[in-house]
Amino acid sequence: MAIPLGLWSSGKRAILVGILVTVILVATAGNIGLTSGEPASIAASQTYNGWFNRLVFGPHGVLNRSVIDASWSVSNEYPPFDKILSGVVWGLTNDLLSDLLAHRLGNMLLFGVAAAFLYHMIADELGDWSAIGTLAALLTMPRFFFHAHLAALDVPAASMIVIVTYVFWRTKESARFRYTILLGLVWGLAIATKINAVFVLPTLFLWALVFRRKFYLLLRLALGTLIGLTVFCGVWPWLYYDTIARVEAFLAFQTASHWEIPQYYLHKIFLLTPWHFPFVMMAAVVPLGTFIISGLGALRGFLRRRDRAFVFLLAFNMLVPLLLVASGQTRVYDNERLFMPAFPFLAALAGGGFGWIVKSAGAFFVRFRIPKFLTPIVVFAVACVVWIPPILSMITFAPYWLSYYSETVGGLPGAANLGLETTYWCESYREAVLYINANAKPGDTIWAPPSTVDVLVYYQMQGILRKDVVLASSTTLESVFGSEAIGNGAIADYTEADFVLIQHREALLYDQAGQPTLVLAWASARTPAFRVQRAGTPILDVYTNP
Repeated sequence: MAIPLGLWSSGKRAILVGILVTVILVATAGNIGLTSGEPASIAASQTYNGWFNRLVFGPHGVLNRSVIDASWSVSNEYPPFDKILSGVVWGLTNDLLSDLLAHRLGNMLLFGVAAAFLYHMIADELGDWSAIGTLAALLTMPRFFFHAHLAALDVPAASMIVIVTYVFWRTKESARFRYTILLGLVWGLAIATKINAVFVLPTLFLWALVFRRKFYLLLRLALGTLIGLTVFCGVWPWLYYDTIARVEAFLAFQTASHWEIPQYYLHKIFLLTPWHFPFVMMAAVVPLGTFIISGLGALRGFLRRRDRAFVFLLAFNMLVPLLLVASGQTRVYDNERLFMPAFPFLAALAGGGFGWIVKSAGAFFVRFRIPKFLTPIVVFAVACVVWIPPILSMITFAPYWLSYYSETVGGLPGAANLGLETTYWCESYREAVLYINANAKPGDTIWAPPSTVDVLVYYQMQGILRKDVVLASSTTLESVFGSEAIGNGAIADYTEADFVLIQHREALLYDQAGQPTLVLAWASARTPAFRVQRAGTPILDVYTNP
């Protein structure tokens, strides 16, 4: 069944898709609270933007070591490209938008570009209905949709991997060297976004060995690696001095010395999760209908020779992020966050499955002389069955999409019974702040786990949290925003503070023996004064001390 789109080419439609996706993200961003993954990126993006302003308007001395060290030491544990982009967009829009939306807008624009490229690639290879199905799947995966709003690195990394894959696919039939330079450039920017993008070129190399054993293509991937590493260093001024030592320190942090983030999984606390963790989590957080038709999309690659190479390209890119986590080599977890690059390619497989259903239905109706007007009805019915349930769930859970679980595990209550984590990343603090603003007395102290206090610091800096309340911590209060932002901090623990915030992130509420931590034991003997919940399951509790 063809779509009567007239003179609109897939490229023009892709541009509209990019604009539409960005508009949807901006329109739905207002109630999404700051997450604990964002403050460091926000602080870095502001500092980097200040350095670029100096480079443009007063470049004298800007490359001196003292200036670079002062400007680029913030959040230097992670590459800078996304923070540079976010900082530039923030600098251009912070007078027009709220500070948080201005910081997030750069990532929304980047994802809009990636969505346009993905749509264009799918439309050209698998057809318009498959491209539309891909877009529908992408925007109705609640967890991915949530992350696409944030001033964090995970969806930008996924976006850059999509762009690298698009460039590789669109140029694979040409031996021109300029395409090698282009591929190296975009891959360099991808690894300068987040280091897990380093695996996309080996993935493409594997695909080329299986499906396109052409010397120039293999050489392109090899030379693209060298070009990309040069770009990686070039866009990161922090590496301009003591380059070898700083690269070694960066790689050591990414591998051996990164702080540990435990994972609650199947009622246990893991520092190294079992191999099946990413596959179970993927099935648990992707809507069931999308998950099923993504399987049909993969089957399309096995049964249709014409589509095989392209479908396997999508499948390889979807599987590699999962396999990396399944290898058990990471001690850093946040549920689905680490394999975020798999989601766009799973959505593309789902789009391929949807397009195959539409095409098969049209062929069936023609063969058996069934009236053609029934084909759109079938298309509409399939779309409703697949995507209406997650849309309803997104409406029900908004804006707490990090607590969404699919029908596969019985939603959030079923996930809790199974022993999966209720939430993470503190986005629910925003609602707690509104409660505190309405009920706190001047000078009241607010306690939250020390690793999450920066969220409250940002709210207080922006005037969202009242400035006459005091942020308390069980350790010396530190913030990526600098000492001037936390001048009213105090030392106190949860037994002394006037308000205590506890999000239901089980990995931080139980020890490795499965016993409740002291703060959870303390909270269990009390009734919360305020609760955020969805589907009858608590996400955040606020307690008060008499």
